[in-house]
Amino acid sequence: MLRWVLALVMVVGLNASGHAQPLIHQPAIALVNSAASFLAVAMTGAGFGTPDPGSALLVLDPTGISVVFSQDDCDSHPVPCVVSWEPEVVVVKLPTTIQRGRMYITVGGGALVSEPSRAQYWEYEWQKTPAGPISSNPLAIAVNNNAAPYDDPLHRVWLNDEVHVGFKVLTPGSPISFLPVSAPTPGPFYRGGVQTNVSGNGEDTLVDPYGRVWFNQGGDHLPPLASGNHSRVVLYDPASIAFPRVWNIPGNQTETFGLAYEKDYEPGRDRVWYNARSQTTGVSTILPARIGWFDTDDATLWHDGSLSFDPPASCTAGFCSDNPTRPCAQSSDCAHTDQVCWWNEVGSSSHANCGFVEYPLEPVGSFPHFGGTLTSFLGHMAIGSDGSVWAADYWGQSGLVRLDPVSATVTRYPLGDNAGRGPATPRGAAPWEISIARNGDVVVGEFLDFSASRLDVSQLGPPGACESLIGGANPCVTTIDIPGPLTAVPPSPSPPACTNPEPYVLHSLNLDAYGSTWFTTWGSPRDPKSRATVGFVSPRWNSLSLFPPLSLYPLAPGEAVNNACLDPCFPSQPVAPLLAGIAVDDSTGDTWFADYCRWRLGRLSPIVTNLALARPGVVASMSDPGLCFFGICGTASNAIDGDIDGNWANESVAHSFFTNKPYWQVDLGNSFALEELELWNRTDCCAARLQNFDVFVSDNPFVSTDPAVTAMQPGVLRIHQGPAPGRVFASPINRSGRYIRIQLLGSSDPLQLAEVLVYGVR
Repeated sequence: MLRWVLALVMVVGLNASGHAQPLIHQPAIALVNSAASFLAVAMTGAGFGTPDPGSALLVLDPTGISVVFSQDDCDSHPVPCVVSWEPEVVVVKLPTTIQRGRMYITVGGGALVSEPSRAQYWEYEWQKTPAGPISSNPLAIAVNNNAAPYDDPLHRVWLNDEVHVGFKVLTPGSPISFLPVSAPTPGPFYRGGVQTNVSGNGEDTLVDPYGRVWFNQGGDHLPPLASGNHSRVVLYDPASIAFPRVWNIPGNQTETFGLAYEKDYEPGRDRVWYNARSQTTGVSTILPARIGWFDTDDATLWHDGSLSFDPPASCTAGFCSDNPTRPCAQSSDCAHTDQVCWWNEVGSSSHANCGFVEYPLEPVGSFPHFGGTLTSFLGHMAIGSDGSVWAADYWGQSGLVRLDPVSATVTRYPLGDNAGRGPATPRGAAPWEISIARNGDVVVGEFLDFSASRLDVSQLGPPGACESLIGGANPCVTTIDIPGPLTAVPPSPSPPACTNPEPYVLHSLNLDAYGSTWFTTWGSPRDPKSRATVGFVSPRWNSLSLFPPLSLYPLAPGEAVNNACLDPCFPSQPVAPLLAGIAVDDSTGDTWFADYCRWRLGRLSPIVTNLALARPGVVASMSDPGLCFFGICGTASNAIDGDIDGNWANESVAHSFFTNKPYWQVDLGNSFALEELELWNRTDCCAARLQNFDVFVSDNPFVSTDPAVTAMQPGVLRIHQGPAPGRVFASPINRSGRYIRIQLLGSSDPLQLAEVLVYGVR
């Protein structure tokens, strides 16, 4: 199903501590489509305050529409109207005739917003697993971002349902296809009190460097001593899609949630990393939580999915009979334990068949879990730029775990627990999804604290650095809180159990090619305007963008929903969107996400976007870092960092030297159909310096740095501006272009640019 929606989004800059700075806004975002009867506009920021009736948001261009705040429900008003107005988030509905236009909000002294980028919002109806009434909520998704020859010209999206008997793949333009995988009898998983082939743990999906796709499987979360609850790792190769390979993870109750792929751990050999939860009996720990790996080229481990977990060994005196160092409590704990060893046992005569190598994690305390206790419970994983293995400690210390595979050193970096951001539980912030930034920093989503955090790996050098909290926070971590309400409580709760608040959470995150961190959120199903949405953090981690809540676009009558997601406190209320996995296709710019409860797959496809954002091809008439003073440098790339903040102190202004006719230039990488250019000026002083300048646009490289010569070069568009434009200069382009140059024509002033935005069709 295709739906057209306009969603203009303002974002706000944040300082180093993660607190919002009032009225510093970024380029807007528009979701453009035609089937909806309104256009949804969301502005995310700070300082909006609590408006009085009569406060307004004004669409400055081209229509001049004023949207006046009212205390009434927007659903009872024709558009334009205000859906909600809070200090950090304003949501309005506009007529569908508006597709371009800057916004001005009147509360707090006013704030101007950029011309919006535009994207297309597509919805794909989910298909239930074709083997009976299985809930099959879409959870983990992945796309192929490899370069040729391991890229994917079909741009397929690979899908792992939380509950499944197989996997799925979507080729855009075609129906979702089912990918079967075999299972032994009895089934390898324990779910709903029985042994079954229905996995209840489809938490991860990844595409490896060769374009092959990996999935995890496992059973339910279980009380202590449950037997026959195993985990598997499945590989699909798109070149031979009918022949999946399956690896049975040794042991029982492993709950393998996270996977990571490491290429060339030894020359020509790759391995897959996995994690396993701690195993307990009541209050006693049998096995600690652990991180392990297996070699993808170990032919002795390849097998089809029919291989049983039935243990050939017995549990005798607390250890498996075929592995004298493997603790156990029952025979099912010894499934395939002849193939697993600890890292320091590799090569020993007693572990000749060691195909799975595991590293134990020291317990950090005991936590309640389904009638028993756990000492650690890892979420997702990633391989660091230095070959280290990172995991999110979802249920444990509330932090990040780093494993050095060579020394077997395990280091923990706590994230703390912001009590004001989420409910008090043993999980604390509950870090879940993890990714590695281009500079090696570790990015993680804090599930229950409704926040995104980044660990600066450049500060990890000295022993003990970043391993302790100071004032409840890690000094090496930047945290950005997601704006909006944190919990929702029904206004007239019945029964009494409905008084428990339901949290808003950040579920999944992923990075795009430009370094932006995309994420999905869960709103509360008890909030009629549930804040389940998609957003992203800028590459510099100093600003945040949110799309409008998807609850504004309910399912059509008769569309299927998962009844398990119905809120017992409001049984007649429509199922709220809860967004889960997210993946960005770097070659198309599409962002894909799972709408968990509504059995949908969402796609944000860019139409008109800022093509200059984070482009590597930036040159200027001064060498970086540009002019420096007060310890801050005006690096040329500051003008395409996604931040229109014009205050020099906030380190986002490009600043040339005092030289003759200084210029700034970007190579967009290809020629695109360009619509408009915006230049955002410095704000703390000296705004008049941006005057008497030319903007040049060309499909071919410029042959001279002399503006008179450049203006005469064949195929070059020249746009001249005389007086200083104030906060922002905007001009239509309406032609193709690859190279953009801004050049002052005078000889006395430096060139200062807070941001350059080049809107065009990708």
